Amino acid sequence: MSKLGSKEIFLILIVINFLLYYLAYMCVISPLRTKGGEYKTTAETLQTQYDDQLNTVNSKDQYLATIETLKAEKQTLFNESFPDAETENLHAYMTSISQSTGVSIDSINLSQEVATVTDEATGETVETGLKNNTISVSLTGSYDSIVNFVRNIENVKKTSLLTSFNISLGQEGTMTSSLNYEFLTVDKGDDIVDTTLDHTFNQGAGDTRLFD
Repeated sequence: MSKLGSKEIFLILIVINFLLYYLAYMCVISPLRTKGGEYKTTAETLQTQYDDQLNTVNSKDQYLATIETLKAEKQTLFNESFPDAETENLHAYMTSISQSTGVSIDSINLSQEVATVTDEATGETVETGLKNNTISVSLTGSYDSIVNFVRNIENVKKTSLLTSFNISLGQEGTMTSSLNYEFLTVDKGDDIVDTTLDHTFNQGAGDTRLFD
């Protein structure tokens, strides 16, 4: 068997070196590049999360200020939108409006339902203080006075809803009307003064009149 020439040996070395490089690439370099790409993606994700969390931390004072602003707005809406009243105050309120608009109340009926929630810890039913008052009123008067009666209630801009309204010609040129209202009221406690539906009852001794 003849010896290999220098040219053949050179070619064999080239092939061996290529194979070694290929094995090194497949077994070492390629996995390292893949891992490097994964590490880079992970690092970018962590950097994004860090930036977001840092922005949240840096915005702490702004968030606290926003929370206080929202609390104040909530309290304002609570004070202004939900009157504190019992059924007798609503009755007096309707009576006062009828007197100021020149209509006569033929009948008035009120019912009250207190909203409740269930305590998840105990399972007990707890009153919330929010009350839905259903008011049915029958009126007699001129068309304008009846319309003014309704307009006065609407102008209060509280949590009232006119659910039905009927008007028809009565006797001697007067009009009769029946209307139903839903009024939301809430028990605000003793620390909040709400005079929206306040009424001073001036019944004298032996006097059957409840409203002046």
